[in-house]
Amino acid sequence: MNKTFMFWILALFLVIPLAFGTTYYISDCAGLQNIQNDVTGDYQITNNIDCSDSINWNSGEGFIPIANFSGQLNGNGFIVDRLFINRPSTDSQGLFSYNAGHSQDLGVIVQNLGLENVNITCGYYCGSFAGWNEGYLINSYAIGSIIGGFNAHIGGLVGVNHGIVNNTWANISLCGYQNKGGLISDNIGIVQNSYSLSTWGEVGVCDNGNDRAGICAGQQSPGTAISSFYANDIGTPTNSYCGSPWTGDIRSNRSEEHTS
Repeated sequence: MNKTFMFWILALFLVIPLAFGTTYYISDCAGLQNIQNDVTGDYQITNNIDCSDSINWNSGEGFIPIANFSGQLNGNGFIVDRLFINRPSTDSQGLFSYNAGHSQDLGVIVQNLGLENVNITCGYYCGSFAGWNEGYLINSYAIGSIIGGFNAHIGGLVGVNHGIVNNTWANISLCGYQNKGGLISDNIGIVQNSYSLSTWGEVGVCDNGNDRAGICAGQQSPGTAISSFYANDIGTPTNSYCGSPWTGDIRSNRSEEHTS
């Protein structure tokens, strides 16, 4: 057989694993934390995961958000329960601190995953899944609570979204002075086929400040929101920029809540 032909066949087999990353199987919370050891990997969750012990990790600071993730995480329909993060002076907090990539980069995907009883206390730019997202978040949801700092920019799923959020929902109790969004705080990317059941926490404490809304809040260039809605009466949102065009069931009588 031609030696040149054999060379390219061998090269192809060597390149394919690198292109898609090593596949890892996650069955516990420690395995979830170990994603940080290879942020380019292909991760498959194999069962529901109990992270209740994360409240005891790192001197009470809990789970360390995964930074610069550029791989894939498939929850396969399973749940991560009781993820705990307690860093009130630290920014970009969530399961991922920074979900890297760009909206056109199909290699950065988090999908088919539920986060339940998530408990996050953070500074600035926080969400259950990511403080900052530039990849894809698909077919996923979050339930729990997030407490942010002053001018917090917190969202039920994502703090700042430059990527694509599709087929998602959140039911998060949000507490922070400003920029609280049921799904996302600042949306520069795309939100579609998603809804929010999120609420504000303690009246007079968590519902103060401006820039709060059922889906998105914040003061950055708007992205796009399609076929998305919120279900709860969240009072009088102001200065909210989720995107345009906006279609679907918008439960509000304030047009400025869903237009740029």
